[in-house]
Amino acid sequence: MAQPTLDPFSKATACEACPAGQYSDSDVDNDDTSCSACATSGNGANAANVTCTTGTNQVATTCNAGYGLVGSACGACDALTYAVQGNSAVCQTCASGSYTDTGTGTTGTTCSTCATSGNGANAATVTCTSGTNQVATTCNAGYWLDGSACSTCATSGNGANATTITCTSGTNQVAATCDAGYWLDEDACSACATSGNGANAATVTCTSGTNQIATTCDAGYGLVGSACVALITQADVDAAYNAGIKCSLADQLADCNTTQLAEIAVHYQSQGQC
Repeated sequence: MAQPTLDPFSKATACEACPAGQYSDSDVDNDDTSCSACATSGNGANAANVTCTTGTNQVATTCNAGYGLVGSACGACDALTYAVQGNSAVCQTCASGSYTDTGTGTTGTTCSTCATSGNGANAATVTCTSGTNQVATTCNAGYWLDGSACSTCATSGNGANATTITCTSGTNQVAATCDAGYWLDEDACSACATSGNGANAATVTCTSGTNQIATTCDAGYGLVGSACVALITQADVDAAYNAGIKCSLADQLADCNTTQLAEIAVHYQSQGQC
């Protein structure tokens, strides 16, 4: 079988990309098949990988540890941000209460908890200024942000009978939630007026300034809906039945009023029979 004739003037039709950081200045009129390193530019500094745009310029595509990609250059992460090796995004912010040293290629890769300082006391969230110091950014209930520290606010009338308070300044506080039996009247806790549903209650919840409902009852009373009714014993039921008051679950329920039905229901519930 005849062998195919090779054309000595033909060129390869498949091109291979140059490795990262190299380029080829070949064009259609020459036979250059080699790649050369492109000259380092400012945008290639601190980069893990670069792309050559010309023979005299390169841009960063990924960065070394501790550096983040900003546009086509790698910038060092500051004291509150970090980046891992081969990062292709901007530096990430450390969580509240942690920090990292400025990036040098070996630091700025992880975040560590900063040491508690006086300015971090009683704070809900903190910001680290260094590895040995933190400042408050928001405060716990009952404290206010005094510069970079949390200070106790002075008690005012608006904080009376409050379960939790919010400080508006160093000399004033307002109620956020109120103790049982009080309701939040704008910024202060006021006692609500007693209603029928608050009678015989151990604790009450105010629904408004003029009404309260029972949440737990005094001894000898049971919670039916939002009111406390007297518990009855089996002896009470028997005595009533023997006296001719046939108000029981088994006899003449139609003749019982709402209060009597409620008392009967509480009784049987207390006996585990409902």
